[in-house]
Amino acid sequence: MTKSVVTENSPHSTPSVIAIIILLLLVLAAIAVTTEAAWQQWRFADFSVSDKGVTDQRSQRELYLERKVKNLAASVLDTKDIKVSVQVGTGGSSFDSDAVESKAVLVLVNNRRQNTSVEQTLSTLLKAGLAIDEAQGDSFTMQFLVFPSLSDSTRSVLGFTVLQRMYIGLALLLVGIVGLIWALHRYRQSSVQSQELLDDYSDQLRRFKDIAQDEPTRVASVLSEWLNGVPK
Repeated sequence: MTKSVVTENSPHSTPSVIAIIILLLLVLAAIAVTTEAAWQQWRFADFSVSDKGVTDQRSQRELYLERKVKNLAASVLDTKDIKVSVQVGTGGSSFDSDAVESKAVLVLVNNRRQNTSVEQTLSTLLKAGLAIDEAQGDSFTMQFLVFPSLSDSTRSVLGFTVLQRMYIGLALLLVGIVGLIWALHRYRQSSVQSQELLDDYSDQLRRFKDIAQDEPTRVASVLSEWLNGVPK
C-alpha cells in the first residue's frame, strides 16, 4: 500500500513534468514575441540628433538650419511627415563667418504621391526662409515617399501591431514565470514528500527484515495466514 503511494506521488510523474515543460515553452515563446516587438520598436524609433555632443561650428549650423526647416514646414505639414538633411559648405578651407556659405538641403515628405501644391508651397517657403541662392552654389531637393512606421499594416502579425505584440509578450512572460515558479515549487514539495514516504517504506521494510531474522517461524505463520486467509 505504501509503495503504491510513493509511486503515485513521484516528482517525475507525467503531469508535473508536462506542466513544467509547457510553462517553460510559454516563457520561451513570450521572450521571442517580446524580443521581436522590441526589435521592431527600436528599428522605427525616432533617433533625432540633439545638440549634445556637437561642438564644431559646422555641425551646430547644420542642426540649426534643420530645426529652422522643420519649424517653417510645420505651417504646412505635420513635423512627423517630414525629414530634413542640411549640409553646409564654405568657399574657404575652414568654416568661419567671413567665408561664403553654401547649403545643400534635402527634404523628404511622407506622401505616396507627389503633391504639386505642397511641393510648390514648401519650396517657396523654405527657399525664402533659408535664403537659398543657387547662383552661390546652394541646392534644394524635395522628394515624396512613404516613411515606414510601427503603424503600418505590414508590421502586423496575425492582426496584432508591434505595441500589441509587445504587451502580449510581456503578459505571457509574466504568466509563464509565475506559473513556472509555482510548478517548480510544487515539484520540489512532491519530491520531498515522495522521499519521506520512500524513507518510511524503507524503514518499515528494514524492521520487517529484522523481525524475520529474529522470529522466522512467527513471520512465516503470519504470512501464511495472510495469504491463505485467517479462518473465522
